[in-house]
Amino acid sequence: MGYQFTNPYYSIGDNPCMDKVSFLDKKQAEAARVQAKWEHDNQELTVYLCDKCSLYHLSTVSEAED
Repeated sequence: MGYQFTNPYYSIGDNPCMDKVSFLDKKQAEAARVQAKWEHDNQELTVYLCDKCSLYHLSTVSEAED
């Protein structure tokens, strides 16, 4: 469901989000969040727009608050 690509302004080695699953739009990220919540009931996740790669990622609630 997620994608492994980045903003074209970064080279492969310089990608700050290389290890994260990325989503093109908020709707896709929200769908992944709902599925993850269903599969891992103890995990509270949030969707955020990354200021580094301009794609959407999922984060645990505690990480999003930092």
